[in-house]
Amino acid sequence: MLHRHPGYRRAGLTTTVALTVALALGMHAAVAAAQAGDVVNGFGTTETGRTFDFTVEGSATGANPTGHFSLTGPPGGYTWEAIPRCMNVAGDRATLGFFIDSGSSGGGSDISGQGVLLWVHYQSGAGRAYYKVIGRDAPITCPDPRPGRDPSLSSIGFFGDIFVVDDQPPILLGSDSVSGSAGACLFRYMEQACSDSIEISLNVASTELGENPTGVVYVDYDGPSPSSISHRQAAVTCLSVSDQVAIIGVTGSRVDGEQRNRQFAGFIQVVDGGGPDTGADKFDFALPEGPSDGPPMSGPSDCSSFPGPLGGISLAAFTNEKGNVVVTDTRPLPSSKDQCKNRGWRNFPGFKNQGDCVSFVATGGKNAPAGTTKP
Repeated sequence: MLHRHPGYRRAGLTTTVALTVALALGMHAAVAAAQAGDVVNGFGTTETGRTFDFTVEGSATGANPTGHFSLTGPPGGYTWEAIPRCMNVAGDRATLGFFIDSGSSGGGSDISGQGVLLWVHYQSGAGRAYYKVIGRDAPITCPDPRPGRDPSLSSIGFFGDIFVVDDQPPILLGSDSVSGSAGACLFRYMEQACSDSIEISLNVASTELGENPTGVVYVDYDGPSPSSISHRQAAVTCLSVSDQVAIIGVTGSRVDGEQRNRQFAGFIQVVDGGGPDTGADKFDFALPEGPSDGPPMSGPSDCSSFPGPLGGISLAAFTNEKGNVVVTDTRPLPSSKDQCKNRGWRNFPGFKNQGDCVSFVATGGKNAPAGTTKP
């Protein structure tokens, strides 16, 4: 099954695949698509023969979660009914904390009043989830899910679906950011209809110095067969913006039309070339992937440079034919020589050394660094 970001339209899916996707998503995706805020839901059967069903909804920051978590099945394992206490959603992954209303352990002991911590990511078909039962006196907290699952969590295989919708809050004034959506045809045979197309949607932000990066990136690739159709969904782990160029570090999940899952991590470079449908916004990818159904991958923490291809399965670079992505660089330029000293020049875009920075200030901005706009 292929799941797309709610409200994000794709062109070119065949009628058969589109119908299959719609039927497979069912009511769970319909609820997610209609909900404003973060949404995580899943359903399926574990490798131990238990059925699970959970839905958690909260604000765009994960506050005030509501929903449920049911785990049922034959005797000899955990069974519970639980309600959410916290949620933390980032891109394709989420940490969820629940309070167990009623339940029992494999030995039959009562576990009501305890908690359960769940780490999940977007996946379809055969997958894995990570969990642990928390004691009655222990706090139920939801750490940042981007680094991956905590080693203390147990792993369990399942067959089913887990959807993650990361609804980003509005970008704050004064933030570096990359936002919008764009798409293009990658292959058109003999001037006929497009057979391979790509669309990207981004909502990414950080402070003016690249600190506290947040956001989500969606990339849909539409090929001629189910195996060549894929949806990528990623959390942002770093961001560097210099004038109209942004480098975004991500970690995420890819699911294709045949319900195969892969994890990936790497970089996306965006060049903002103009307004809507200009054909000037450029996108490049360095997104190596792990093995099929492999564990989550760690995203980069340094976005100071774009490395180019990193090996593995990635995506072709493209220039937009429709849509528009806006790169906003709010980082100020230096106004005094003192700001350039003691490695302060590194806090401003484009300068190669302290001398470049001092020259910019001394000339009143006439000697602008490469890749920046003169004031």
